[in-house]
Parts: sequence; C-alpha cells; structure tokens
Amino acid sequence: MLHAGLYLPGLDSRELDGLAVAVDVSGSILQAELDAFAAELGAVLEEFDTTLTLLTCDAALTRQERLGRADLPLEFAARGGGGTDFRPPFARLRDDGARPCCLIYFTDLECARFPEEPDYPVLWVTPNAGHTPPPFGEVLLMEPDQCT
Repeated sequence: MLHAGLYLPGLDSRELDGLAVAVDVSGSILQAELDAFAAELGAVLEEFDTTLTLLTCDAALTRQERLGRADLPLEFAARGGGGTDFRPPFARLRDDGARPCCLIYFTDLECARFPEEPDYPVLWVTPNAGHTPPPFGEVLLMEPDQCT
C-alpha cells in the first residue's frame, strides 16, 4: 500500500520457531571450528528473536538447553573429546516428543553413525570440504576462513 502512502505490515515474518541445533563437540573438532559454529549460531539468534533447543554431542549427549538472545555471546568447548555419534540428538528430540521445524547440525561429518531419517528437515553445516555425504538432509559447506 505504499502507493497510497500507507505502510502496512507485510506477510513476511522474521520468526523462526521450533528450531533445534546440534553441535559436534568430539575430539576431531578444533576450537577454531567450535568458535565458528558459535559465531554462526549467534548470528541466527541476533537476526531472529527466537529461542532454540541446543544439543551438544560427541559419542553421547553432553548438553541440552534452550537458548535465546539473552544467552549471547555463545561459547562451545569440547567436553568429552571422544568419538562421534550423530544419533543421540535425534533420539533426545524424539524422546522429548519434539518435532522441530528443522535441525541444524554443526559437524565435521567425520562419523558413520547416523540415525534413521527424521520427519523434519536436517541441515548439516561443515567446514570439511572432503566429507562423505550424509544419507539424508542438505549439506552447507562453511568457508575455510570462517574456521581460522
């Protein structure tokens, strides 16, 4: 309605509800990569006024919490530093009865332990250009300079 001099709200929404994020904190992830993961997730929280479910995992779930803008800046650290298993975050969401709008999984994709494909979209975010493609979901390759 700009042609009539009226500024009315549009149909576009900046909401992002029901987002789940998993972060691989296994021994193969360097601190520079964890810092890059935290920066990317922080940018999402700055852009969208939302809360999200955060799950960190190596071979087992190491942390679960709800995060929002008030929790910025974010920091991640390897906890157990053990191997990697992608299944625990998916299992926890299932056990909690959660059906996120999507799951964003920050990882180097150095693992072959995948769950069955969930009924929600999955975005794998990785700095590893030589990764083996996961059996489901989309992969987003981080720029190399983001992890230095």
